[in-house]
Amino acid sequence: MADPPQIRQTRKNLGQRLAELRHAAGLNQHELATAVNYARSTVANIEVGRQNAPAEFWERCDTILNAAGTLRAAYHALCLAQSAHRHDEARRHPSAADPAAPAHDAREGLAHRPVTVVGSPVLAGRLAQLLAPGMATSAPPWRGWCPG
Repeated sequence: MADPPQIRQTRKNLGQRLAELRHAAGLNQHELATAVNYARSTVANIEVGRQNAPAEFWERCDTILNAAGTLRAAYHALCLAQSAHRHDEARRHPSAADPAAPAHDAREGLAHRPVTVVGSPVLAGRLAQLLAPGMATSAPPWRGWCPG
């Protein structure tokens, strides 16, 4: 399942924030990659939003770049958005989420209403705050929901 444009943009914004912090720290991609024990190409792909990275990557970058928890928090917010999207898609298309599910809808004959994620504007605002420079937060309670 492909991520929607909002999630792709959030991942890209997070990567851009990583690049900004890396530049501010005076590191090139190779130096950061060596410090966090990843390949330079991984850092390059993450910075342009082309690749996901696990929590461990963001935790190491946050520490090395003295980001005061902003990278970790933004990563966890991205995970929350991805989880909400997967949940929404599973509710819209139950048989796609569970191949063993019956092909017919058990609510056949009932009017189908579109599913909306409650609080999406709030989530978007929070993501923008987390990507802002100098934003420090502790790890959120949903930590670990987003596999790398």
